[in-house]
Amino acid sequence: MISNNNLNQLCKNCQSNLQELFQKIKQKKPMLLKQLQFLNVHIEEDNSGQSDYEIKPFVIFHCEKKYFGLFYKKNLFNNSQLKPNIKNHTVYLSLATIKQSANLNTIKEQIATSNLPLVTARQQPLTTRPQTDLVEHRQRVVGEVVDPPLNARNFDPNAEARQAAGLIYVMRNINRKLVLLFLIIILILTGIGVGGWQLFNYLNKPHTTSVVKTDITNDGGTYSQYQAIIDDTTNSQLKTAVQQISVLSPDLLSAIADSATVLSTHDVLQYDHQPHLMTIDINADNAKMFKGHTKVTMNIEAKKFDISFLSGDFTNTTPPKITTLNQISIIKVLEGISNLNQDLLTALQDPQIKIENISGQIPEDGEKHLVTFTINANDTTNYLGKINAKINLINQKFDIGKLKDDYTTDPVNTVNDLERQSLIQLILLLPDAPQELKNVVQETNVVLTPSQAKIPRDGKTYDLNININANKTVDYVGTLTIKVKVKNSVLDLGTLSQDLTSQPVVTEPDVKANELIDALQRVGNVNPILLGLLNQPGINVSTLSDFPHDGIAHKIGIDIQAEGVPQYTGQARVWIMMKSSKIDITSDGGSFIQFGPVNGNDTNTATLISALEQLNKLTPLNANLLAVLKDKNIMVTTDSQFVADKKPHEINITINTINTSQYEGVAKILLNMQST
Repeated sequence: MISNNNLNQLCKNCQSNLQELFQKIKQKKPMLLKQLQFLNVHIEEDNSGQSDYEIKPFVIFHCEKKYFGLFYKKNLFNNSQLKPNIKNHTVYLSLATIKQSANLNTIKEQIATSNLPLVTARQQPLTTRPQTDLVEHRQRVVGEVVDPPLNARNFDPNAEARQAAGLIYVMRNINRKLVLLFLIIILILTGIGVGGWQLFNYLNKPHTTSVVKTDITNDGGTYSQYQAIIDDTTNSQLKTAVQQISVLSPDLLSAIADSATVLSTHDVLQYDHQPHLMTIDINADNAKMFKGHTKVTMNIEAKKFDISFLSGDFTNTTPPKITTLNQISIIKVLEGISNLNQDLLTALQDPQIKIENISGQIPEDGEKHLVTFTINANDTTNYLGKINAKINLINQKFDIGKLKDDYTTDPVNTVNDLERQSLIQLILLLPDAPQELKNVVQETNVVLTPSQAKIPRDGKTYDLNININANKTVDYVGTLTIKVKVKNSVLDLGTLSQDLTSQPVVTEPDVKANELIDALQRVGNVNPILLGLLNQPGINVSTLSDFPHDGIAHKIGIDIQAEGVPQYTGQARVWIMMKSSKIDITSDGGSFIQFGPVNGNDTNTATLISALEQLNKLTPLNANLLAVLKDKNIMVTTDSQFVADKKPHEINITINTINTSQYEGVAKILLNMQST
């Protein structure tokens, strides 16, 4: 089916020209309007005229980068079926046919001079229609040519022929007897003549044995496991494809090899580098040794890929940087897109690919700008079609002269000196400096020139101008002079304070200076300046935080202070999480004489440990105390006198951790113990 076409597809100028053409046709040849159909036209530049299926346009014209045409309706059908090159209300024609077709001006002249036939050379002339029908036809709107749907159901290409036949039939009824008699005489005379001629030929020609042709009608089939790659659907290409099916019957293969056998298809060759099932018609009626029609279905892939099916919208990618807009630079940009379609990437590498209609500008402002262009693959070896593409691009060269230059309202910066590295650090610390400025000062070839050689060490604030020359850098151009406020770099350590309590816990024996320094060096993410100061003379490291030796992490504030160091002032405090590497059990002892008594027959270590374990069952002891009793290096003693009288006596037990690695301190426990 072909959907309705209408004049809204055309610009006003083309609509006007087409209306003028229709008016002239109605005046000169009114019957012609009913024979025409308005359709879109797609030009197949690489196809030959054979693929046009003998469709000859009445007129072809170009509007808004598209082609349209008027066609004889009868010329669009073959046996009441649309010809294969008509798809989706579009006629696919070769460039050669387009060039031979008439344009609007030529057709207007031919109509004016009455040199235009009503039908094509291959069609039958129209018969006379009743005057009433002609009047009614002339009163119809020009839209009849444009809007009626073109299909076998709504349009019968033989309708007018049947109408003419009806008129002839009426005339024949009027003179029926005369006509029948005349026909009988003609048939008798013709039969005598043909019979005599055949008899003469038979008697005067040598007789040969007749050839029995092999019928291939039942030799076709579906062979989806076989695949071939072809350029187009011409007879020779289809033969090459089908001959790759090795399991075809020998008769069918021989018939295909016959030059008189014709292969064709109604399926459209899809240029997408994917195999698709295609049904190929094989007509061997004109072959020497074969006859019949059959069909073979197999997978066919087009050699060329039509890039017009691909998206040309590249605006969702990170805008690439580019210096100039030309074919080479745009191809390089496209090849750098990470998820670019592989077929398009390969097509871009063809020397015959073209980037056309480049539109847009990329100022040196560091901003992205939309650029549009056309990718034309019609001249490449393995690709065809065009893509209307768009992409956001940034000029690789950024002009720093447009950046902010006054930073005197920012906080005062301190510098050690005005050497290159100090100036870079100064600019990087400007809170209002744009990222482009921070990037350019870190370029290797940027030139930084201060307005004075040094800043006095008097603690006063000074205005400083820094000239930045980026003309020798890769990504930047131009010069910029910025104004900043600076003072001598006596560093206030208080600005380097940090809260690192989210870092992993650090374990240290205590909070002596060397242990605090070790903790700072191991905690991670400490400001590098502070780390560099820790072991310098005049730097004091201390803490005012409590550090219980209980094996639990505690928040410790470590103070770093410079005393007598001229380039530093103030105090930095770094908060970290610390726990002691040894557990102090000194405070875990106590008097437990109100519990018990416990049993024991002497005062050796094993008995005393057993007594403590019995006490734990009566009243829970500190977990650290119980844990230390399991250390093989623990010392458990008593200075109390043991009396074996089966009566409870007070025993003072001493737990000494001096020989252990995880514990420290001495705990004393007073309890009642009796002999058993």
